[in-house]
Amino acid sequence: MNDYKLFLMLLFCVPNACAFEWPQSTPEAEGVDSSGINQAIEMIRTGDYGDIRSLVIIKNGNLITQEYFNDQGGKAPVYSITKSIGSLLIGIAQHQGSSFELNDSMMDYMPLYQNINDLVNKQNISLHDLLSQRHGLDWDELSIPYETSTNPLTIMLATSDWYRTVLEWLVSDQPDNKFAYSTGASSLMSVVLKTLTSQSPQEFINEHLFQPLDIDLTDTHWEIVSANGSQGSGISDFPQNLAPLGFGLWMKPLDLAKIGQLYLNKGVWQSTRLLSESWVDKSIFPYSNGVTDSDFFGSSNTGYGYQWWTTVFKDNNNRSFNSYYADGFGRQFIFVFPEIDMVVVSTARDFTYSGAGIGTLLRNQLLPAVVLDSESHLEINKNIDGAWYWPENSGQGFTFEYLPQQDAVLGFWYTYEKSNNTQRWFVMQGEVVDNKALLTITTTTGGTFVISQPPQMIEWGQAELYFDECNRGTFQFNSLDENVSGEIPLTRITGGENCQIPINSNQLPTKIFVR
Repeated sequence: MNDYKLFLMLLFCVPNACAFEWPQSTPEAEGVDSSGINQAIEMIRTGDYGDIRSLVIIKNGNLITQEYFNDQGGKAPVYSITKSIGSLLIGIAQHQGSSFELNDSMMDYMPLYQNINDLVNKQNISLHDLLSQRHGLDWDELSIPYETSTNPLTIMLATSDWYRTVLEWLVSDQPDNKFAYSTGASSLMSVVLKTLTSQSPQEFINEHLFQPLDIDLTDTHWEIVSANGSQGSGISDFPQNLAPLGFGLWMKPLDLAKIGQLYLNKGVWQSTRLLSESWVDKSIFPYSNGVTDSDFFGSSNTGYGYQWWTTVFKDNNNRSFNSYYADGFGRQFIFVFPEIDMVVVSTARDFTYSGAGIGTLLRNQLLPAVVLDSESHLEINKNIDGAWYWPENSGQGFTFEYLPQQDAVLGFWYTYEKSNNTQRWFVMQGEVVDNKALLTITTTTGGTFVISQPPQMIEWGQAELYFDECNRGTFQFNSLDENVSGEIPLTRITGGENCQIPINSNQLPTKIFVR
């Protein structure tokens, strides 16, 4: 295509004629071994990993895998992925100027429901409590099978006004005291959004999310169906004409990948900011985890933010990959891996199956196929300050300090001579490049303690220091002076008070483990 034709194409391009298409690449070109992906695809086809229907992988913004099983990747119910998108819509409204504070009472945004029962207690529930599922409602929909008469969701759907039903639900705890997963509470985001924007969720999502992301409206739908339900067999008339932001969306896997990429890009899509970076960060921070709610979460570092789950996958090479994800009934997933610039979408029809699935394939095939480089290491900052050691060799000790003004690292290395067990100390200092500290190792001779007689500093060798987990790092050294080199795995001893990155765990919540 010559430049003139390209100019005309750009000049007269309209949305329908110039629809967004994912730029395509190969796994190898994006640092992924295709054999691992191919192995996962073949294992899905055997049926031994459940009724998986799609696998879409976006790496570095490029589509490297698009596979469908038993369908053609058309729109289908995504169930509670709707919750994560609902949080996204609240973030868009905020970015567009809707004024609210997260510590505001949720009842400030429920103008039609000021006459509910127990209004005083409901006024104590903030928007933060609502978004983080720490609302205090006595709601338990996970231990009771869906569609049974005693499940709160079934009870809600049987009433004429779902939102009033939820707002009048019994309060059993103080707000922000306990995590309680509730599709009903999540659906109240619909009322909040209408109050903030004067638009229904259907109107707002079409104009402010689907159109900017170039998602064809014929590829979406809003209807509540039961497991394996077909379009037209469920509920599509909603109270107050407000589609619930707790469930009900139908979308295509490729379009779900756009949601993941939007969050991976911290709220930016195709150079246009749709929501603030701070809202994305708030969404994926674990307000609930194994410390706050040990009866639900299996790890102190597994958590739940604003309608998004957080965790870390540990692959079969013992490498950790921080992730946050949207999770829908029947194993619908959008996984975001920010440190390796990757989005994985998988949809399924696994409503009763409890065996191994996409989570196992991620750990054993897909993530091991990712080739890590310097860009995959954690950013070096003040989180590295403190003492570190080599767990298998108590004779090695390290102290590091990050110097932000110089973008440099200062360190001390304690070790000993194997021949006579005499102690040795090294001083290290160097700059940070591509998330690695490139250190010069020096040793000293002379000098007198207390008396002002400086030692002689002698360069001993070079080292690289990097971190792939908040509490684990690697120290690689090479000494030309003594013709010795090695690699030392580091584990934190002290420091790291600010080292609570939002997603840092080696398992998922006990009750919703991704198999």
